[in-house]
Amino acid sequence: MLKSDSLRDTTSRLLLDDGMRDEQDAYGHEIMNFLNYKPGFEEIERDDGTVLLSGGPQMYFDPFRCWPVQTRQAMRFVRGRVLDVGSGARRHAPHLQERGYDVLCIDNSPLALEVCRRRGVRETREMSVYQVSRTLGIFDTIIMMDGNLALLADVDRGKRLLERIDRITSHRARIIGETCEPHQTDDPIHAAYHESNRQRAKSRFVWGTGSMSERGSIICSHLGTSVATSWKGPIGR
Repeated sequence: MLKSDSLRDTTSRLLLDDGMRDEQDAYGHEIMNFLNYKPGFEEIERDDGTVLLSGGPQMYFDPFRCWPVQTRQAMRFVRGRVLDVGSGARRHAPHLQERGYDVLCIDNSPLALEVCRRRGVRETREMSVYQVSRTLGIFDTIIMMDGNLALLADVDRGKRLLERIDRITSHRARIIGETCEPHQTDDPIHAAYHESNRQRAKSRFVWGTGSMSERGSIICSHLGTSVATSWKGPIGR
């Protein structure tokens, strides 16, 4: 079993600006093993020491008909040239390519990108989302699926990321992403952890802070409900 150096390596791997070493690429090994029919599992260690097992990588390989309803619905909003942020083994790029879209997948996991290529993705680039620039060209849709909308992280990092995305997108571009509400839980272990974080003032993210124009939109699918929020133009005060 490979283990990343820290929780940050596994849950926020796309925020890293440097390259990922093979021994750090636990996620990449997991999905490559799955592709090669080798057994494996995903273990997540929280900063309080709690260890959890995920549902595994099967979902990343499911055909379109097996995707959650909100994920299938989100694909209807895609238009133009597409940047798939944190693509992983991502199922979205092959599906969009079949529909005729030009898709570039980025991830800082070398093995994840190799899985993408083996699944037929034509264009990949190993990089952090914080390294994107106009050298990649201009995009009409940014997809941040499977929870990757959480890469906005907090007000400061979210502002910087949206400003960077603004420089590589067309006038009417869209961000299409998925996230979840971790605080909606009846599990007393998780509830106690959230309360501890609040006491330590770690839950600081405030969505929608600042002034935004109507030049673009974020389309977020959460529990089947689509929410469109403008994001282009001035961000923050």
